[in-house]
Amino acid sequence: MKIHTTLAAALAACAAMVLAACDPGADATVDRADAARDSSGSIAEKTVDTARASAETASESLRSAGVAVTNASITAAVKAELMKEPSLSAMSIDVDTSGDGRVTLSGSVRSEDARQRAEQLARATEGVTSVRNELEVRPA
Repeated sequence: MKIHTTLAAALAACAAMVLAACDPGADATVDRADAARDSSGSIAEKTVDTARASAETASESLRSAGVAVTNASITAAVKAELMKEPSLSAMSIDVDTSGDGRVTLSGSVRSEDARQRAEQLARATEGVTSVRNELEVRPA
């Protein structure tokens, strides 16, 4: 009977581990797995510890992926704004986003007005927290 209880708890903990890796609200799943561990013994305890580590790794991965998606969407939004501006050649302006919406503009433009306009458009884009303007003025 004890083997069946231990096996059932181990299977429950494995299921919790799988769910924890996919569920951003993994804390509740890990709490349920903790309860199973308390009633079963060392096999379940090791499985729960593995589930907890997997949940923490999954949560960190989700946070990192979220930052990457956010940075990519900010970059795309800035590029789109630059493309709408007839005085700018958006193809000659590189946009990089890092951290919490920090945008760097690099490349070349034809005038100081174009350089300032590119920075102004970038600053006005949703999600941008700061702009580093490294655009070089190269008259045609």
